[in-house]
Amino acid sequence: MASLVSSWASQVNTVPERYVVPTEKRLNVNVPIGKEIPVIDLSHPNSALIAEQIIKASQDYGVFQVINHGVPQELIGDVLKVCDEFFKLPIEDLEKYAEEEELSEFEPNLDQKPKALY
Repeated sequence: MASLVSSWASQVNTVPERYVVPTEKRLNVNVPIGKEIPVIDLSHPNSALIAEQIIKASQDYGVFQVINHGVPQELIGDVLKVCDEFFKLPIEDLEKYAEEEELSEFEPNLDQKPKALY
């Protein structure tokens, strides 16, 4: 059975080679480098503008943060607590939830993947 990320991630200091796209296969694009990811305010009254911001952030960064989403802080806290409890389970219990088949080597579809920093 494949090892779970949670069982080795705390001991790893670099990205495993199997997850690194070879230099010759990487996209040659200029990706903006910044310390902040885009922030999208979901309370804005113009839903078309919100959709445009989500699309642009997804295309340019591959990630974004939402604010004013309406999810109660208590619920967010509960979800984080459950996630923390889940990943602190013994490996034997976590293996029950792992997929049975081995994962294939990582090979991104370079035509469809979001832009990334290399």
